[in-house]
Amino acid sequence: MKIYTLTYNFPDGDNYGQILQCFALIRFLRNLGHEAYWLQYTQSSWCKTTIWNQLLRYLKVIVHPHRVYQKIQNIKATNHQIDYCKKHDRRFRDFNRQYIPCSLKKYNTTELLLTPPSADAFICGSDQIWANYDPGYFLAFVPHSSKRIAYAPSTGGRKTTKENKKLMQKALEAFDFVSCREQSGVNLCKELGRMDAKVVNDPTFLLSDIDYRSLSSKKIEEGQRPYIMLYLLGSKIDIEVNTIIKFAKNNGYDLKYVASQGRYDEYSKIDATIEEWIELIDKAEYVITNSFHGTVFSMIFNKPFLTIPLVGKLSATNVRIYDMLNKFQLSSRIFEGDLSKLYSPIDFNYFNKIVAKDRLFAINLFNSILV
Repeated sequence: MKIYTLTYNFPDGDNYGQILQCFALIRFLRNLGHEAYWLQYTQSSWCKTTIWNQLLRYLKVIVHPHRVYQKIQNIKATNHQIDYCKKHDRRFRDFNRQYIPCSLKKYNTTELLLTPPSADAFICGSDQIWANYDPGYFLAFVPHSSKRIAYAPSTGGRKTTKENKKLMQKALEAFDFVSCREQSGVNLCKELGRMDAKVVNDPTFLLSDIDYRSLSSKKIEEGQRPYIMLYLLGSKIDIEVNTIIKFAKNNGYDLKYVASQGRYDEYSKIDATIEEWIELIDKAEYVITNSFHGTVFSMIFNKPFLTIPLVGKLSATNVRIYDMLNKFQLSSRIFEGDLSKLYSPIDFNYFNKIVAKDRLFAINLFNSILV
């Protein structure tokens, strides 16, 4: 079958997990014998939020002066991130060209609704594409003759407005299969009438460690000094980077530090390609991260890890990591102030067993739906 997937994939950015979850689902579907492509889609600005909500947002900025300052800081941070990505090219576009087959045409929302591409099935997911209602990511453009499948989209743990709920409810009625990456998303779908909604793993779990090692850059030579891999996003955390650096040094380890999505500090970093990022995790003795996908790949490669929760306005998004670690009985790997917990041994047997079982479920699921 010809299949299009819709998810976030911004090759000019620096989000490793975003690219890899897009890659994993397509590779998995192709391994099942399907002609799968990523549909290049950029949502039109009008559908990101309603006009009324936009007006309310601007009024809040005007009424509360501190919000003006915050808005300016956010714009500066975004521009800084764009400039940083341009100066520190991680060759995400090269990875996309080599490993992620895509639609020839790039669509915005209007084009997708008026002149949609033809396919036997459309799959939305994963990543936080359901944080707000968007007709593209809710497959509102898909004709009734094609399958509509939601595979592991995430709401990001964010609250949903009444207006968005109405739009989501109508869209969900047309799906042949509905699932979400977190229980919170499934709860929302059930509230909106899809009592058959299920929790499924992030698509990156659909591939094995062997699959990902085939992508590895193979640049880290055997016999190198053991190291701790530190992968941090720009979100706030309750520990200083320098504290982690000192911890590694005091315990006889080098530290290999990769940062993305707006994390800027004075410490030396590696601007890793996706292939290098995979290998850095695979060859590490230990991993410390505040990232969902940093945690995912630590588990895939069975690496002892600590996950640092986010604090501040993005703390609500921690639910996606908490749900995942709870499922795999690894909640003890949440950092609570003691870095030495990193050295606590992990029995990955249960994790490996559940992931293998879930992978078989996904194979049977797609084989039953995509007929």
